[in-house]
Amino acid sequence: MRKKYRILLFAVLAIVLIGGYIIYSNPLAKRWFVNKISFKETKHNEKFDMTTYSGHVIKDISFAENVKTYDNKSENLQLDIYLPEDADTSKQYPLVLCIHSGGFLVGNKEQTANLCAGFAKSGFVAATLNYRLGWGKDRSLACNGDSLELKKAIYRAVQDTKASLRFLVHNAHQYSIDTNWIFVQGASAGAVTTLHTAFMKQNNIEKFLPKNVVESFGSIDNSGNNLTDHFTIRAICNCWGSFCDVNLIDSSNALPGIFFHGAMDKVTPFEKGNVYSCDKFMTAYGSKSIYDKLQQLQVPAIAHFEKDMGHNLAKELFYMENAICFFKKIVNKDTITSAVYNTTETSCGE
Repeated sequence: MRKKYRILLFAVLAIVLIGGYIIYSNPLAKRWFVNKISFKETKHNEKFDMTTYSGHVIKDISFAENVKTYDNKSENLQLDIYLPEDADTSKQYPLVLCIHSGGFLVGNKEQTANLCAGFAKSGFVAATLNYRLGWGKDRSLACNGDSLELKKAIYRAVQDTKASLRFLVHNAHQYSIDTNWIFVQGASAGAVTTLHTAFMKQNNIEKFLPKNVVESFGSIDNSGNNLTDHFTIRAICNCWGSFCDVNLIDSSNALPGIFFHGAMDKVTPFEKGNVYSCDKFMTAYGSKSIYDKLQQLQVPAIAHFEKDMGHNLAKELFYMENAICFFKKIVNKDTITSAVYNTTETSCGE
């Protein structure tokens, strides 16, 4: 009996040793293994540590006044700005606008404080805004709501985001912003807003909303303030968001992006599907469909996808670090090779 146990023990040890040899002799296997361990050791599931950021934060700056909410009330909107540490007022820095999540029902700019501080510590001017919320959805019942009201909520959020960007560009000198390099990041509803801000134009809005609704809401480009400053978004970071129609993306409006999404997402579709997985809600195209469209258009894009994960798959520190790297490559005009990664493997390279 003891002899059998010894044989079994030796067999197990042999399997472990052979497996270890295979992993470390195979570059691809070694890369996967090391990244798995590295992911745990660097605690990518955690948020950026605000105590390590010593830059200046300017709070509650008004950028839009008397905008109408979904229940026809007037609202004034504010944003916060996080400056790079030891920022030199004689210099300009790339801008990242961060848009909070919350299903267009809840949330505020404080949600992205850690994220903004992380971007600012990495040399960006980071801003985050409050945008109009509300569309009458019952939060306790996933499919209880009005699809048209959801579209209106997205439209209002895009109007507010564009108003904030006009304000930031208009005051670029005051806040040390280099207007040549503007980036937008969002998660969930913030990512939906990011994508529609990037790809939706006034000339294709009627494919998203009825003409009478658009006319009652006004243009996406002049709501909230009277500023007329133009801006160009250079790249986006989309964290599990979706866009109304991937066919509206073409060579005239496509731009580079980094994407994070789980294939099992039941809130915003990974590919094509209904929002909240409800037939009564709008059809949308998720990160996989948008990534594929950008590949067709030969626009650089990086994707972090997980087949067995759902909504909110990657935590803040992980996607922040990879987004920072992606945006810096854009600024430095480095070559970006489009590729798909998982959420334990950095796309930043060595």
